[in-house]
Amino acid sequence: MKELLPKKSKCTGCGVCAAVCPRHCITMQLDREGFLYPHTDEENCSSCGLCIKKCHMRKEQKENECKNVLVG
Repeated sequence: MKELLPKKSKCTGCGVCAAVCPRHCITMQLDREGFLYPHTDEENCSSCGLCIKKCHMRKEQKENECKNVLVG
C-alpha cells in the first residue's frame, strides 16, 4: 500500500484514516515526540485506498500544487 503521507510532518494525527479503514488495520500510535501517527498492519491491508482518499492533508497537497497557467 502507498504511504499515507509522503512526509510524517504533514500528518495532523486526526485519525480519519483509522476511522474509515474497513479492515481496521490502521491504528493511531504515539511517536517518539508524543504525536499520534497512523500505523498500518500491512498483512491485513487490502490496499483499497480509502484512507488515502479521505485524508484531508493529501487533498490539501493536491490543491496547493503549482498549476501551469498561460498568461497572454
